[in-house]
Amino acid sequence: MERVVGTAPSAVRWQGDAGFAFTTTENVLLPRIEWSDSQVRGARTMAVARNALFPLAPGRTVAFQATRRTVEGTGRSADEVAESWQCRVDGTERVATKAGDFDTFRVVCSMRTVPPGPGLTRTFFYAPAIAYYVRRDDRTGSGTTSTITLTGYTTADPPLTAQAGQARDAARRSALETLPSGQAQPWQDPASGANGTVRPISTAKSPKYGWCRAYQETVEASTRLYRSERVACRTAGGNWQTVSG
Repeated sequence: MERVVGTAPSAVRWQGDAGFAFTTTENVLLPRIEWSDSQVRGARTMAVARNALFPLAPGRTVAFQATRRTVEGTGRSADEVAESWQCRVDGTERVATKAGDFDTFRVVCSMRTVPPGPGLTRTFFYAPAIAYYVRRDDRTGSGTTSTITLTGYTTADPPLTAQAGQARDAARRSALETLPSGQAQPWQDPASGANGTVRPISTAKSPKYGWCRAYQETVEASTRLYRSERVACRTAGGNWQTVSG
């Protein structure tokens, strides 16, 4: 799991598993600018525009130079490597994941180093609907390969008109009050084009809150797809109040 834990005008801070933390620019197709865990820490400086390759379109390219510095353990000097990157929007592709099917741009980046190293070819499948990649394939010059595939995601709440917000709230109340787990309640706002679904996924009784339901929600608005997983509990007055997520 990778989670955003902080943002700045030119950087996004992420927390991964097993104590691994890293920082990127807002352009997730560019390499990381800082990273660290219990064994190693590193930093990269790059001579490249922050919005390189965007807006994405087949055939767009960018080439840039970078310097990577890493320190393994404590009390050791930094190792420095010069990198040469080339990235190209190679085409489009429909990609199936556990979190759904996505229309993506296939972006292929290659990296070579001085002193010479194994090099890297990294292929992103970037989905504009969630502004992130849904798959990433890495292949090193030594033959090592690895793949990261999207299995789930959550996003911040989208901006909605008052009318769309009312339609969303009504669907949420109806789904939590009446639907069996696994069934979805759709909603839409024709005026703004926003639409979404609310799907209860489990029901349990809490000693603190009483009857509660976990639910998944999707919202499509302004060509973006938003997704969340939350828990809501039924108040004494019969309303559903979100308590987590």
